[in-house]
Amino acid sequence: MRRSQQFSRMFGVLAVVALLFPIVSCPALASSDPWVRSYEAGSFTVANDMIVVDNGLVIAGLSRTAIGDRLTRARLLKIDLSGDVVWDHVYSNRGGSAEGIIERSDGSYLACGFVASEAGDQDIYLLCVDANGQELWSREWGASLGEYVHGIQPTADGGSILVGNIVDPEDMIVDPGTPGYDGYAGRSNPLIVKLDADDQVAWSRQLVHPGNVLAAAIRPKLDGGYVVLARELMFPIGRSEMLLYQLDAEGEQLNLTRWMDGSTRGYDLQATPDGCFLIAGAWTAVGEAKGDASLWKVTADGREQWVCHFGDPEHLETANVVAVGNDGNIYTAGWRMVGYDSPEDEDAVVSAFDADGVLMWQKSVASYQHMMFAGIAQLSDQDLALAISVFPRWGNRYIEGIRTTSRAE
Repeated sequence: MRRSQQFSRMFGVLAVVALLFPIVSCPALASSDPWVRSYEAGSFTVANDMIVVDNGLVIAGLSRTAIGDRLTRARLLKIDLSGDVVWDHVYSNRGGSAEGIIERSDGSYLACGFVASEAGDQDIYLLCVDANGQELWSREWGASLGEYVHGIQPTADGGSILVGNIVDPEDMIVDPGTPGYDGYAGRSNPLIVKLDADDQVAWSRQLVHPGNVLAAAIRPKLDGGYVVLARELMFPIGRSEMLLYQLDAEGEQLNLTRWMDGSTRGYDLQATPDGCFLIAGAWTAVGEAKGDASLWKVTADGREQWVCHFGDPEHLETANVVAVGNDGNIYTAGWRMVGYDSPEDEDAVVSAFDADGVLMWQKSVASYQHMMFAGIAQLSDQDLALAISVFPRWGNRYIEGIRTTSRAE
């Protein structure tokens, strides 16, 4: 996910979108008939992350469980390949959220996120559930600053790595509701936490930067180190610069790559089989109001191999999530702004690329007034799944799922 979405997505609806596309993938995941499904819980619910398991999808997010309740709580939802709910649980963390999730070798799930502390800021939240979504244990901890953890990845030693932001509320930037600003109120720096195989903290690192930096994602490297995708917000000049940190196995910074051409925003990060990484995001040229969706491929030491800026030149467009197919093709999903006066202001657009970043096709699969993407993943030889939070301008928030053919009609 996808931290450009961190504030507006706190009020929305979860949509799971299953799409039929030509992808070679896990044989254990059988194809199902097209379906459209809704998943609601309380007055609203939001998807933050999605993973594929051997018999369906597990989605991590948050819900507000009752009308008038101002507190959000972590929510985990499992659905099968037909879109039917297998289990659906809202957990008791106060004012919190499940932001990322992984499946473990014993069939349990480990989710990370944040929770409101007694001091009034945010603490790190870990939640472990069994294969049926029943809570095994949870833990929360923090320091004097706000810690917002929103991503988790398994590591080769049986542990995991967390990524988020540490926010200093005393170093005020601007009110988060200010137009053109999508960060926290206080100055932010990336926060990395390594957990060992017993889920205990092995080490924690703050990537200190003089600017206001938001981390988006982390992925392990083949050499045991890590890459961290982030962006520096340059408010109020209305631009941002994409950053890629390279860390060693102990979280110490080795290098930092910065993209300074126009305004660049990286939202999602995925590894490729050759040890490189894909970044889904957006780019706006200097002096332009309408930007392009963008896909970068970079080496583990941050060198750009290629970039593809794509989309409708008449509309603002982003690539919010990215996945690699087993056939070697690359798939992104994002939104295209189509207007401010129509009932559907944004199109959900899926794009396919070959391994060299050449755009093969694009397709609009749905239209909403506003949406945020939590993930894209392959289900079977013919399927993709998207997790989307949908934000209607008026009326009740809703959840819907869609499956469609792969033809670019």
